[in-house]
Amino acid sequence: YPSEREGSSRFEGLKDDAPPSSKGEGKSRGGGDRGGDRERPGDGGKGGGAAKRASALAATAEGASGGDWKRRQDGRMERRNNDQGPTELETFGEPKKASSAGIDFDKYDAIPVQITGNYVEDIKPISRFSDAKLNDGLFDNIRRCGYDRPTPVQKHSIPIVVSGRDLMACAQTGSGKTCAFMIPCLESLLRSGPPPNPSNGRRSKPMPCGLVLAPTRELAAQIHVESLKFSYDTGIRCCIIYGGADMREQRNDLEKGCDILVATPGRLTDMAERNNVSLELIQFFILDEADRMLDMGFEPQVRQIVE
Repeated sequence: YPSEREGSSRFEGLKDDAPPSSKGEGKSRGGGDRGGDRERPGDGGKGGGAAKRASALAATAEGASGGDWKRRQDGRMERRNNDQGPTELETFGEPKKASSAGIDFDKYDAIPVQITGNYVEDIKPISRFSDAKLNDGLFDNIRRCGYDRPTPVQKHSIPIVVSGRDLMACAQTGSGKTCAFMIPCLESLLRSGPPPNPSNGRRSKPMPCGLVLAPTRELAAQIHVESLKFSYDTGIRCCIIYGGADMREQRNDLEKGCDILVATPGRLTDMAERNNVSLELIQFFILDEADRMLDMGFEPQVRQIVE
C-alpha cells in the first residue's frame, strides 16, 4: 500500500474530479465519504437527504426484497430452456463445512481496526453474518462458501456500505476483502430491487448497477469467481470483461444480462466507447487494489470511467 502522504495526494485528485453523488460513485464531501456531510438523525440541515436514505436502508434490514432481479426488465436476452446457468455444485464445488479448528477467535477479534470518518460511532460492527440481517439467498450462499464468522474488515465494511456510506479500506492479503465489498453491494441491490428500464421497453444495451474495477485480468477473474458464488440463485447476474480475450464473446455474455460487472479499465473504456455497455445506472463503484491500478498507469482510464 502507498504511504499515507503519497496515497492521499493521488486519491484526492480522483475525488476532486468525481461527478455529483447522485450517480452513486459520486464526489466525496465533508468527511471523505458519501455520508460525510449528513447531519445526525433529527438534526435536519442540508444533509437530511443522506440521513433519510440511510434510515430507509436500515428500515429494510429485516431482509425485505425490493423486487425480483430474475425479472429485470432491461431488454436482456431470454435464456433458453436448456441454459439455466451453472449448478450449485459447479458454482461452489463440493459442500464445505464451516470449521473453526485451530482458530482462536479471541485473538482473531482482537485484531486492531482503525476507523475514521464522520459519525462512525453510529455504525456498529457485526460479530456474525446473521447480525447483518442479510437476504435469505445471500446468507445461504455465505454458508455454502463455508464462511462461519466475518473477518475484521468484513465485520466493519458490511454495515458501513449497507448504511449508504462510501468506504476506503486497507487490509492484508487473504483477509476477505472481496467478500467485504461484494456482500454489502449485493445486499443493497437485493433490498432496492432492479431499476426500471430507462429505454421504455425497447431493447437497450447492458446497464450494470454495480461496477468492480481491477488492475489485472487475473485479479478480475478471481473476483468474478467469488461474485458468482455470492450471487448464486439471487437473480443478480455477474459478468466479466478484460483485455486479451474475444470482445465479441464478452459482448454476447453481457447481452444475456449484466447486473454487476467486473472489468479491467482498458477493456471497459474500449467497450463503453463502442456503446457495448452503459454505466448510467451504476450504484456501486468499487476499485480493487486502487493503488496498484494507479501505479500501473490506469489513472486516465479510471478518470474517464468515473466521469
